[in-house]
Amino acid sequence: MFEKPELLIQMMKQAGSDNLAVASQAGADFAAALEQPIKEAIFPGDLYSDLFTIEEWAENADVRYATDLVQPGREQEYVAYNVPRHGAPPERIVEQDYIRVPTNMDFASIEIPILAMRQGDYNVLKRAMQVLEQGVVMKINNDAFHALTAAGVGRGFSVVDTTATAGVFSKALLTSMQVKMRRTTGTNASSVNGFSLGRIYLSPEARATIGNFDNTKLDEVTRRQVIMSPEGHIEKLFGTEIKDIVELGVGGQYQNYAVNVQGFTFTNSKTDLAIGVDLNKRDRLVLPMTMKPTVTDDSAVTRRRNIMSFFVRFSFGVGVLDDRCTFLAQV
Repeated sequence: MFEKPELLIQMMKQAGSDNLAVASQAGADFAAALEQPIKEAIFPGDLYSDLFTIEEWAENADVRYATDLVQPGREQEYVAYNVPRHGAPPERIVEQDYIRVPTNMDFASIEIPILAMRQGDYNVLKRAMQVLEQGVVMKINNDAFHALTAAGVGRGFSVVDTTATAGVFSKALLTSMQVKMRRTTGTNASSVNGFSLGRIYLSPEARATIGNFDNTKLDEVTRRQVIMSPEGHIEKLFGTEIKDIVELGVGGQYQNYAVNVQGFTFTNSKTDLAIGVDLNKRDRLVLPMTMKPTVTDDSAVTRRRNIMSFFVRFSFGVGVLDDRCTFLAQV
């Protein structure tokens, strides 16, 4: 977790000192040391870093993104023409607009007993920092996928394989999702602004049913990959990556959000939500960060309770600039 834990242990002991001058300086140094891995690391378990484009903005910046100059569905109007011998070629005028992505200040804190600090108990420190890191990761995960599911619900359709048993992921559903991603882009030209299904997020239960695909649905090489893939991760299945997350499925928080907050409705007795995304359009899934995570020693007001307090502040926003990057399916 840290390169030189012995230095942190020394700072821990000094931060817990009864000498407030020593404790104050050591607490500030200790907070700065804790901040670095939170600020720079790509945390294990995060769902956003390989999906959303993370951008640094100035603190308190008014985050705005220009919309596409060409209205979706009109791409084929902006084509090349044969030049006439006389007369003017046709004109095509575009006009831009902006989308504002709001950013909010977020806050997480952790308290460590002064006794553990004075003892230099690194195990306590390590677990406390894991809690802080996971709090930051979970907040960004939730906001990113809330935006993603909201964009999917906003498209007004979902893909269903009516012949498959509820909760069972099927080959027909996968291929239907691939076709739907290409067909619902607003253009009939494959060479213009094409979309493709790069990844599907599934519940672990739905992903597990892929292991039941027999030789009529998968060749032996692919079946072996499905069976041997670690933690349910499937690199490619018919050209699409399959990734399972516990936040989907019956009782999953992202599925509950889509149903209870966004108003998504299941049909044909289906039970699981699936999310399809185009990984080639990550520049349209944006995560502007106006303040990287910053750790501060707040122990001046908590020492009387025999604890030391540290809090982390960070500020970010999430935007789906083009809802054609994603859509929903029912399993």
